[in-house]
Parts: sequence; structure tokens; C-alpha cells
Amino acid sequence: LYTVSDRGRHGLWTMSPHRDQPRLVFESDAPIQSPRWSPTGDAVYFLRVNGPTMNLCKLPVKSRDRRPRPPPLVVLPGIQMGSALTFSRDGRLMLYARELVQSNLWSFKRRPSKGNRLAIPTQLTSGTSFDGSPHISPDGRWVAFAKGDRSPANIFLLPVEGGDERQLTFRKSMNACPAWSPSGDEVAFASDDGGAWRIWRASLHGAPAKVISRGGMAAAPGLSLVWAPGNRIVYQAPGGATLSVLDPGTGEERHLLTPDSIAKVLSPQWSPRGDRIAFLRWLDPSRAGIWVLSTADQSLARVYDGPPMYPIGWSSDARWIYAWDHGDREDRIVQIASDGSGQRVVMELPRKGNLLNPVITPDGSRVVASIITRQTDVWLVESFDRSSK
Repeated sequence: LYTVSDRGRHGLWTMSPHRDQPRLVFESDAPIQSPRWSPTGDAVYFLRVNGPTMNLCKLPVKSRDRRPRPPPLVVLPGIQMGSALTFSRDGRLMLYARELVQSNLWSFKRRPSKGNRLAIPTQLTSGTSFDGSPHISPDGRWVAFAKGDRSPANIFLLPVEGGDERQLTFRKSMNACPAWSPSGDEVAFASDDGGAWRIWRASLHGAPAKVISRGGMAAAPGLSLVWAPGNRIVYQAPGGATLSVLDPGTGEERHLLTPDSIAKVLSPQWSPRGDRIAFLRWLDPSRAGIWVLSTADQSLARVYDGPPMYPIGWSSDARWIYAWDHGDREDRIVQIASDGSGQRVVMELPRKGNLLNPVITPDGSRVVASIITRQTDVWLVESFDRSSK
């Protein structure tokens, strides 16, 4: 059995068919997967993440032995990321499913003709890296994004039209969720530097990055982080039941909403003047609403109710909220009236893979998103465990 605890610890358990209670045999900070009994039944093989690669590990397990056991033996280090494995009956051969996952940034430009809503796609980054969490600068000229899906991952900048990348952070930790400051000369981001997810800020002018939040945030790099006019940062609070707002000058934080034990709150977006926040409140797998919170009087108004659509920005005149409609067969950008009076499709995004984290320029003319592509193949490995010889 394989489990993940509330503290993020990965556990490997064994259980006899004749006993009800499982027994923890190994615990790890690094993710593990695909546990398999050895053909002889006296050990468990499993894959364990080690930076950008995985190690095939072997853990001797005796059902009646209660003595402390040594750490797992790494029998095949540095293999590429994979999802499953199995062994021949004689223990000589291993079948291993390798999975190559990469993510690149794409731009989707709105056509000038209103009769054709299919956007014009342009690939902005290429290669086998994992580029995600794009965020467009206030002037619409630059994209900040995270390069890497595990530590180390850093924040990079790229012209929205494409061109040379510029590295903004140089940390040995996981850094994600970049968000531009209203002035466009700083980028806030989430980092697990020091072991806990907190919010940092980095200057485009070369000053060292510094932490600005006192408490921890939800430990998930895919969460939205947005910096508003008026110098406030909002993000999904730990647990996902509400939103937290942070003053980057003082480090003070507070909840914006009363936590809801049922609904999840996602994808907050500040209005152009920073007086309202649009967000998604997810009620169940098939139904969600987009709400608008006034920061002046804390009033709430629901402007959309139906299949989930994610707010990705506001129009410059604050009349419309742009939302991403991620359907089974197509991705669309929809304008929803900020007073709840209606909606319309403004852009259809041609599918180039699994689209994630779309963001839109202030004038609504261009969307930048990360596109994930996957390739899986199967490898046959001989004599993979020389320790058994």
C-alpha cells in the first residue's frame, strides 16, 4: 500500500491477508510510486523521485521481523521519470513504462475579424523543460513564468511576442506562481525555500529576492497569486476554503472571506482599480460559480453559475471578467459581464496538448498558456538488480 500523509510524507505499507492492520515499512519526504513485490516475495521494489530523475529502490521486508530495517537499497539510479513497472517470474527482467512530460508556453492571438473566433497560435518556448504558471506584466509586454516542475525551479521572464529568456531568480528551491507588481518592476512568487511555502518578491533591477509573508501558504505551486493596485497580494489560503490578502510592506495577512468547509475558492483576479476581486467558488465536480467581492464593503455578488469556468483577468474598463472554459473537446475564452447580465465567447484556443494556466493581456487581444505534452514508451531492462546475484 502507498499513502501520502497530511504532512506530505510518503508511506509504504504492507498488510497480510490474515491481519486487518497494515504495517508502515518505509516513510519518505520524496515521492514514491509503483511499489511491487519482488518475484521471491521477500522485498518490495519501488520508484523514488530524486531531483529530475528516479531511483529504483529495493526494501527487504520480512513479515514477522519487527527489528529496525536498513534504508532501501538503490539498485538502479538515475532512470528517467516513469509511472509503472513489473517483473518476470524469474526476476531477471523488468518492464518499465517511461513517461516524458514537458510543458511549453504558447501565445494565442485574437483575430481582428469577429466572424472567426479561432485564435492564432504561436509557440513561445521549446525543449524538454517544464514551463508553466505564466503571468503577463501590467503593460502587456512581458511574461513571467516558472521553469521546472520540481526543485530546483526558478522564475524567468520572456517577451510576450517571443524571444530570449531572462532568468530572474537563482535559487536551489522550488519557486512558482509569479505575479507582477502594479508598477511592473517587481515579481512576487511562492517558494518552499526553508521547507515552508511562503511569498517572496524579486526586483527586476538586481536586488536580492526577499521573503515578505510571515506565515505559510498552501503548498501547491499551481495556485493563483495576484498583486493588485494598492499594493496588496491575494492568494488561496491553506486548505483552499478562502482567500488570504497580504500587505507586502508589513507582511500582515488576513482572510478576505469566511472559510467555507464545503466549497473551494480558486483563481482570484483583481479588477483594474483594485476595488473588486473575481474568483471561482467550486461547489461540486460539475457546478461552480464566479463571484465578485467588493473590497470596500465586503459585499458579494454571483455573476455566473454553471459548469466550472476559471477567471483569468478583467477588461480594462472593468465591465467584463475574462474566464477560461476548459471543455472536454475545446478550450474557450469567455467574457462574463461583471454585473452578471450576460456572457459571450470571444476566443477559441486550438488544442496543442493539455492547456493549463491561461492568462490574458490587459487589452484582451492575446492569451498566454502552458501546454503540456506527454510521451510514454516501454523499456525492457535486463539484470536490473545486481544485489541479488
